[in-house]
Amino acid sequence: MLPNYFIHHIAIAVKDLDSAVKSYKEQFPCIELPRETVTEFGAEVAFLLPHNAPAGTTAIELISPLPDCASDSGLKKFLEKKGEGLHHICYEVSDITAEHKRLSTLGLNFIDQAPRPGAHQSLVMFLHPKSANGVLVELRQGHGSN
Repeated sequence: MLPNYFIHHIAIAVKDLDSAVKSYKEQFPCIELPRETVTEFGAEVAFLLPHNAPAGTTAIELISPLPDCASDSGLKKFLEKKGEGLHHICYEVSDITAEHKRLSTLGLNFIDQAPRPGAHQSLVMFLHPKSANGVLVELRQGHGSN
């Protein structure tokens, strides 16, 4: 039996979080959830949901490196190499450890070898982009919605 998957969020790397949030709010009718600093990734994140969105709606996550983040952080390297834009797609899963095992047996490679803390009290793991047609994929096991 295959696990249930749904797209939890689409992440966009930005250089200036305040400016990006302002632009998104002006361009698209959305609300911002409380911002969070994810020290594990050296990033500040803002989740945006369409105004009046039903529960379970896919969010947009704007991610920006912390000002004092190491210059070799993955997010800073991404922005230097590719500029602002699509960073990753995140799938919500009910059992991240089981999914890691299942996908590993299919030959997919992970950046993470064990789940680590993510935004909103979640556990996350990232698939290497070479295992997903060049797209960084995040698996997320969370508490509640967004």
